[in-house]
Parts: sequence; structure tokens; C-alpha cells
Amino acid sequence: MSSAEEHTNLHATENVAEAGDEGKFKTLTNILKKCMSVKDIANIRLSLPASLLYPAEYWNYIGRADTLVDINQHDDPLDRMLAASRFCFAKDLRFVRGGIVKPYNSVMGEHFRCSWPATVPELNEKGEFIPTSDLVNDYDDASGASSRTTTPAPQGPGVAAQDGKNVHAVSRDLRTVAALNNRRSKGKVSFLTEQISHHPPVSAYWYSAPDCQTEIYGVDQVSAKISGTSIKVQPGERNKGLFVNLKDRQEEYHISHPTALVSGILRGLSSIYAVICDSSVIEVNGPNVGDNPLRLIIEYKEESWIGKPRFLVEGVIYHATTEESRTWTKVKQVPRDQVLATLEGTWRTKIYYKKAGEDEQKLLIDLENLDLTPKYVRDLDKQDDLESRKVWEPVTRAILEKDYTEATKAKQVIEQHQRDLANERKRTNAAYQSCYFELDTPDGKPILTENGKRALESELLADFE
Repeated sequence: MSSAEEHTNLHATENVAEAGDEGKFKTLTNILKKCMSVKDIANIRLSLPASLLYPAEYWNYIGRADTLVDINQHDDPLDRMLAASRFCFAKDLRFVRGGIVKPYNSVMGEHFRCSWPATVPELNEKGEFIPTSDLVNDYDDASGASSRTTTPAPQGPGVAAQDGKNVHAVSRDLRTVAALNNRRSKGKVSFLTEQISHHPPVSAYWYSAPDCQTEIYGVDQVSAKISGTSIKVQPGERNKGLFVNLKDRQEEYHISHPTALVSGILRGLSSIYAVICDSSVIEVNGPNVGDNPLRLIIEYKEESWIGKPRFLVEGVIYHATTEESRTWTKVKQVPRDQVLATLEGTWRTKIYYKKAGEDEQKLLIDLENLDLTPKYVRDLDKQDDLESRKVWEPVTRAILEKDYTEATKAKQVIEQHQRDLANERKRTNAAYQSCYFELDTPDGKPILTENGKRALESELLADFE
């Protein structure tokens, strides 16, 4: 199929008022049938009825700030690599806490800004990372039942049991540790992202934690296609992964993205779930790293076609001293005598690590007990016209009121306005000018404009109390 054909509009013509699960499932399956021969679903102009949308832009899924600021709190390089892996797992917390949804398609120039208070908890007596805020059971009711839940794993024969034993006891222990530890305030983390291309959809993003001398940046683009009964999602051409910059140490951690599969589609909306597969690699570079940089392979284990997914993961940290060792993507490729630490567990619940020469495993992160950290965002009346929540406010309001006909109309007005702007640029031969990031990102590392630097700084200075 030609590129022009793939960019053809696909409109869902079903009755948008039919918003129950059965109606949504019918609409979704009809759309997927139209996409069977498309090489990259993410690259087509797919106009969905509002009844299939989740009332948020995908940038709202950002997870936690504590794992970000924790990376630069460790003097030992191995501990910093473990902290980087902790951040890597925590950034996918949305797949544990939230379902698989279709957020809004961001328009050209749309941007999102927010901040978090940055607090790093002390370690417990074992040296394990213990968060002190935004735990699932922070909001227990009188009966002890949490008001926040994990998205259920698909159930049925062959499902690996989730390690949920004694959750409330664990939560009480966490709160006890939190009360005993001195919490270390590290100021704020600010975040900025901007849509810099619409076809294909590409956005640039930047986290800034100046009190921790930490920055994280990258370019977000996905490629998606139907593979069997699943949708396979991989990084797009301009997506080179995440880059974690520890400015004072002159270290940059490059985190590659694994592949995701959206499965269970044919069994109905309530059965849809995400599976992560293949590998993610974390490499550290910089003038002080030397000739034997640390490298971490995180391998997401292949799921069986029979039964239900187990979400298993394992990893290995080693010194990449040769060109060949810098190409490895499987745990078994690393010789045992080169292993500095190993990881194992399930990316939906608990992951453990063990350093070479130690007998006891330690908890790296307990995703089962973490919740998404609330973001601080300015009120709508203080936001720019192209800020995400302001752009989509009429659609969001109608969806929350379950007025899907009105929501679809509002969505179409926004989309038509964007087409008009694009046509006008084409007519006048005017190049699009982004506001916060440079448009050119050949190495996957975005470049902030002066406006972008000021926007991040304003989020750090804002008072949301």
C-alpha cells in the first residue's frame, strides 16, 4: 500500500450514540477490519467517534516523580543503574493502574505542561527503595479496602497467580517506614511536551529536576500494526528511546523501548490488556564512564499462546567491554562471570534484584502498591489556547456528561480547524513553526527553544498550594 493510500481518512460511521460496551465493541471491530492491510495504523488519519475515546490526551499518563529524582541520589554506579531500571519500570505504571484506552489525537502545536513535588524517601534497613507517598492503600476506607485498584490481569486457566498476599500488611509496613524515615525534599520536577508533527504524529518531551541535576528527554512516535489477533506497537522512526542526563556526573542513560502488544480485542472491551515483549536496554555514556560502561538488558519473557499472560521479566547488569557485548539483547548472552546483578519478577507487581556475590534477593520496586502521582496543572483560564486540556475541554465535558453526539461534533470542529490551518499553510507555502522545541530531531534528542526553557522554568516557579 502506498504512503498516500495509508494517509486516507478512515471515518467511523456507526451510530455514535450507541455507547454501551456492545456498541463500542462493534464499532472497534469494524474499524480494525478496515485496518487489516495497513502497514502502520499510527500513521493514518483515523477519525473515531467520541464514544470510543478516553477523555484525556495520552500525556496525562505520566507516572511518578520519585523514581526519577532517585536516580542521581546514589554514589555507586551500580546503584544508579538499578535506580534507572526502577524508573524504567515505574514509567509503565499506567498499564497496571489504568486500562487500555484511546486518548485524543494531539493537534499540531498542542502542548502539555505540569509539575510534581519531588521527594526522595530514605531506604529501609535492607537498602530497598521504599516510597512514602501515593501508595494504593493511602486512601483505604474503614473496611480496609483500597479505593484504587490494579487493572485486573486476564483470568482463566493457566494464569500465573499475582503475588498479592498480605497486601495490607505490606502497606502498613510501608507507612511505618515512611514515618521513621526523614523525607528528603528535592524541589520540583517540571514537564513539557509539544506535538511537532501531525502526519506522522510526533511529539518532543522534557523533564527537568534542577535540584537533582537530572533531565529526561526524548521524541515520542509509535508505529502500530495488526499482528494476528493483537495490535503490535513499536517505536516509530524518530523515536530513539529516553535519555536520562545526570548533569553533575556527566552521565547519560539511554533507555530503549520494548515492544507492546494490545491483546484480547476479539473477546470484548473488558478483556483488552497490554503485554510487553522483546527487550529494553539501558546504556550509560559520558566522559567519566571509561571503556567498560554499565549495560542493563531487561528481557520481557514471551507469553504462551495457550492460557493467559504471566507478565514475567528478567534482567542482567554487566560491563559492556567489547563491541559485541554492546549488541546483546538477551539475558542468556551475558557470560555468568560478567554478571554484576540480576533482576526478576513480574512487571505488573514486584521485581527483585540480587547483586553478584550476595545470597539474598532485594525488592527493586513494588508496582502493585504504587499509584500514579497527581500532577500540578494550572487552571484552564490560565492556560494557553493550545494547551491540551484547553483544546479538548468541550469534548471532555461532553464525554463526561455521556453526550457522545455533542462530543463527536466538538471533536470534528477541532479537527476541521486543524485541516483549515494546514491547508492555509500549504496555500501560502508557509513552514510550520513549533513553539517549545526545534522541529529537527535526527538523533532522537529534542532541542528546547528559548520559549521551552521559559515554560519549564515557569512550572518550577508556579505555586499550586
